[in-house]
Amino acid sequence: EDVQMKSVIALLEVVLPQADPKTKAKLIAWAAENVNTRERIFAGSLDVDEDDLRDYFEEHASQASPPESSEGPPRIRAFGANT
Repeated sequence: EDVQMKSVIALLEVVLPQADPKTKAKLIAWAAENVNTRERIFAGSLDVDEDDLRDYFEEHASQASPPESSEGPPRIRAFGANT
């Protein structure tokens, strides 16, 4: 499992910086699915809304650095959190 998780992380680190908004959202959703299969390690699941992520990345694609808005990126609810 350790090697698999490190492989997922390594792929994200390499591909995300060059990916278009749609691909970024798909990659993050794919990574969340991989994390969610590790029930022995993680008690809850990671809930990612791929459409919201894609919209966020499309809105901010032209910015070189993360936005300084108070709204921030879409929330990813980790591990069964209700907030």
